[in-house]
Amino acid sequence: MKLISKAMAFGGEQRLYRHFSASTKTDMEVVVFLPMEALEGKLCPALLYLSGLTCSWREVTSEDLPQLHAAANGLIIIACDTSPKGESIADSASYDLGQLASIYLDAAHFPWSKNFQMESYLTKRASQFPCRFPAC
Repeated sequence: MKLISKAMAFGGEQRLYRHFSASTKTDMEVVVFLPMEALEGKLCPALLYLSGLTCSWREVTSEDLPQLHAAANGLIIIACDTSPKGESIADSASYDLGQLASIYLDAAHFPWSKNFQMESYLTKRASQFPCRFPAC
């Protein structure tokens, strides 16, 4: 995982990572909020936050502000991309399908099946995220 940015937030630190996903065959982004306890090297529980329809990690971390509650309770928050993105990725003008949608199943039909393997991404890859972050 490549660290893209980090910033202090609510007494902890919010980090943005980018990595290649074998499941989606695209680069994916993950935001991680680390409370002070995690930054001090203590073990902390982690919550994988799945955004709702037409949301992404951006809306969750800038509008819902779960970091405030996570900081107060020593909780790591991991918020992933909600779908694969890019010019060569299948898309739809409909808000409930395509690169803006948050669908957490593996697509079975072309053109979606090529990259929209979100269940595999979350169950096979995201479960490894917490152990790969320094200070977790």
